Amino acid sequence: MSYLKIGIAVAILLVLLKWLIPKWLFEDLRYLRIIMSAKKSGDLKVKNNLTFSKLLSINAKKYPTKVYLYYEDETYTFAQMDALVNRVARSLISLGVGQGDQVALYMYSEPMYLAIVFASIRLGAEIGLINSNLKKSPLSHSLKMVEAKFLLVGNDSNLEQAVENIRPSIPDTKIIFCGDSTNETSFLSTVEKASPLKLEEKYLPTNISMSDTACYIFTSGTTGLPKAVTMSHAKVVRISEVCVFVNMSPDDILYTALPLYHTAGLLAACMCAVNIGCSVVLRRKFSASNLLSDCRKYKVTMLQYIGELIRYLCSQPPSPHDKDHSIRMAYGNGMRADVWNKFIERFGKKIKIREFYAATEGNCGFINMFDEVGYVGTCSPLMKKLSWSFLCSI
Repeated sequence: MSYLKIGIAVAILLVLLKWLIPKWLFEDLRYLRIIMSAKKSGDLKVKNNLTFSKLLSINAKKYPTKVYLYYEDETYTFAQMDALVNRVARSLISLGVGQGDQVALYMYSEPMYLAIVFASIRLGAEIGLINSNLKKSPLSHSLKMVEAKFLLVGNDSNLEQAVENIRPSIPDTKIIFCGDSTNETSFLSTVEKASPLKLEEKYLPTNISMSDTACYIFTSGTTGLPKAVTMSHAKVVRISEVCVFVNMSPDDILYTALPLYHTAGLLAACMCAVNIGCSVVLRRKFSASNLLSDCRKYKVTMLQYIGELIRYLCSQPPSPHDKDHSIRMAYGNGMRADVWNKFIERFGKKIKIREFYAATEGNCGFINMFDEVGYVGTCSPLMKKLSWSFLCSI
């Protein structure tokens, strides 16, 4: 048989296979490969007891001069953030914080927020992330739910006043106002004076397990008062494996303006960056008018969103510079079909979208990895017959 006939036969066979085999089968195989990769990565970290505090220290040695965090005009390399965490940890120790203690954090998004979270994990404490918009009874309720022994309050008069208003209702909670570094008695001043060196073994937690509580993240409270969700070290590590699904790499610069007291901003952004070793741009509060200029300033390649955030962005007055950016991927919770199409048409079809749906209190989620409107939550005939619970165990 001549090579020409063989070539023709192969071509016909490929056409027949493409016609006979449904498109979703190839998509399922690709999805299976990615989910197995994420599971393997998460399992390895859990097996080796790699909490996020440990992962940060690993990156501090691996990428000491690489920027982990951009915040306004401040930058923190992985090594600088790790050193700040050591300072904060020593300051917490001076207050009496130790393994198993419940620490509540009531603060706006800023670098110190992340440092306190990492430091609490480093000491084996359990940190409750309190919604910074809460006041009065919802705030008091949240602090009681996590049985906060310590409450750290951000350097903001609104936060300070809100806590003062409920002080009588939390008599067993030690309140620490962070203040500013110019006040020599403030927590931030104590942090500045503390040593940045690695903590001595006597201060590190013993027999820490990945099933132990890392933090408490609250539901939004749309159906009543907020409810605290217990997040183990294993669960927060596995959630951060979303970086695999969105094809995040160490070369990426991720932008988030979502609050750090929720899973999306903290775990699916800032902790993803620690997991993969990339940089993250943190904005204290979302601003539709400043988002694109921020992305240009920091050369952002990945954008985290919630559906409404993109709608607000698309509602801004059009500009001839709308496509002047380096964003290659946008990922987040939900996006309406009309908003999706407007976003891509206006800001560039080069942007890929990874849409997912999950809940902090849940144990599973959906993700649309195929860059097609409306795929999230759909299931192929093959996947309907298979049980992937073992892949998504937390």
